[in-house]
Amino acid sequence: GPVPLRLRGLAAGRLLQDGRSAALYDPDAVAETERSILGRPAGNHDGLAYMNPPFVAGLFRALAALTYRWAQAVWFAVSVLGLFASLALLWPELRTLPRRWAAVFVLAALASFPVVWSLLYGQVSSFVLLFWVLFYRGLKSDREMPAGVALAGLLIKPQLALVPAMY
Repeated sequence: GPVPLRLRGLAAGRLLQDGRSAALYDPDAVAETERSILGRPAGNHDGLAYMNPPFVAGLFRALAALTYRWAQAVWFAVSVLGLFASLALLWPELRTLPRRWAAVFVLAALASFPVVWSLLYGQVSSFVLLFWVLFYRGLKSDREMPAGVALAGLLIKPQLALVPAMY
């Protein structure tokens, strides 16, 4: 079956750990590293190159020393924390809603297919959401410097930084 995509990030972290950063975008090197992590080919995803900017591999470098199972668990926990931090940062706006609508918003956010899929497949989406919310909170409180730093964090997925940068 398909292997969660976080494997590609873990493979990038291992390549950095092994001093092979030049191989991040080499599909064969990534597939070889994924096979060494799993002990088998990575299913339908075997042979794809790493797809994030190079600095994002640094996020996975810290996980490279862990077994795949532990790296998955740590990444999942950190991703859930990013999601909850985003909701906590949105709480001032949610408090202005009637209580039941605030609860509906939170439950819908936690139970939506994109959020669940993102968590299960180890995507960086919870960090993108967190940076969007930090950017919003910075602008809302007239704190341009923190908003700009949050905007820089969106470079994890550069295409998603375009709209707020134009704003």
